[in-house]
Amino acid sequence: MTSLVTRCQYEVSTRLSDYPLFDRLRARSAAKRVTGQTDIVIEGFPRSANSFSVAAFQLAQPTPVEIADHLHLPLQIREGVRLNKPVIALIRTPIDAVVSLHIREPYISLRQGLLAYRVFYRSIAQLSDRFVIATFDEVTSDFGRVIERVNQRFGSNFTPFDHTTENVELVWQKIEAGQAARKWSAQEVERKATYPVEGRKSIAAELKDELQSSRYQSAVRQARQIYEQFLELRSSQ
Repeated sequence: MTSLVTRCQYEVSTRLSDYPLFDRLRARSAAKRVTGQTDIVIEGFPRSANSFSVAAFQLAQPTPVEIADHLHLPLQIREGVRLNKPVIALIRTPIDAVVSLHIREPYISLRQGLLAYRVFYRSIAQLSDRFVIATFDEVTSDFGRVIERVNQRFGSNFTPFDHTTENVELVWQKIEAGQAARKWSAQEVERKATYPVEGRKSIAAELKDELQSSRYQSAVRQARQIYEQFLELRSSQ
């Protein structure tokens, strides 16, 4: 019963997230929301390298910075644009992002994940000339270049992340330390950890096969179209 209620709550919040007032109510008390003191906004759909990009950005800066992140709300990006803040919008292929989200939060069905993905990116697409788009592959292979694009776009002076093996390891250590503080069980670590976990591969493969069925054909196609739209927008930046 609890999972059903939670699933229904997620469905409602997804469908209302196009409405700025609703997003504001959800974000009002959040510590990482966009404010006048924010230095940069780094936001995206869940499981789109949010944790890696924030940890890497923090690691690269010589002094502390105020980052608005991890609310996974379109409002964060819209509000960052409104306040003329540097904004990075993260995006991952819909199948990979939705499968990873479902593994982490099983109460979110694959169908709901695909809907949430479409709503999130559809609601910010018209603002794409006001933020930097960074794909999952970019973030995890050359995040320093993403920061350089931010500096070029916004006239900022952030230090680019030096994407060496050693620095990437430091990022994962930072992420693991933060997640260890949550005192997850072994099963929760297997399911929720941001860093790669070997045991999730077979589960992910089965879910990806499921998404190839006719049951999800239309939803996957629509989400894929949005992703390809953002790739085109990215190429023009």
